[in-house]
Amino acid sequence: MRDPLMRVFALLLTALLFAAPAQAAMSGRFVERDAGGEAKLRITVDKDGHVSGELRFADGRAYALNGEQLENSAQGALKAGASGKARDAFFYAEQGAGGVMLQFIPRGTSGKPELANAQSFAFVAEGAPRESDADKAIRMPELRESADAEMDAQLRRLPQAHPRR
Repeated sequence: MRDPLMRVFALLLTALLFAAPAQAAMSGRFVERDAGGEAKLRITVDKDGHVSGELRFADGRAYALNGEQLENSAQGALKAGASGKARDAFFYAEQGAGGVMLQFIPRGTSGKPELANAQSFAFVAEGAPRESDADKAIRMPELRESADAEMDAQLRRLPQAHPRR
């Protein structure tokens, strides 16, 4: 490739090929099934890395997602719906094998994340075959381990983050 224009084109094409899958992979509809029912997660990542969507639990709690994408993960705020069943919270989500691992982090009375009370949810793509409890038990620790170090670093910055409104 001696032509400078061809070099620029090749670099641009390479960047597009590697950037697009990360956004597309995080975007989608996901479900998490357990004894308490089914939780649903809808995530959309726009071309600027803004994350939006909805998290809805079987008990009626609903949240609007508002955050930023960070490579194969995302973090931001969860705005409670009008049902009165929920309080605002924070989230950290990481793309995993076949789904999304979401950390639900309650917002304390001070407005800061209560990391000690965070809950993990393993979402699979909507329409995927139902995973057996044994398979889920095997996969869950693996997903948690892969997310823990990145989550710890990113969650420390949550109070300073200013997701778009």
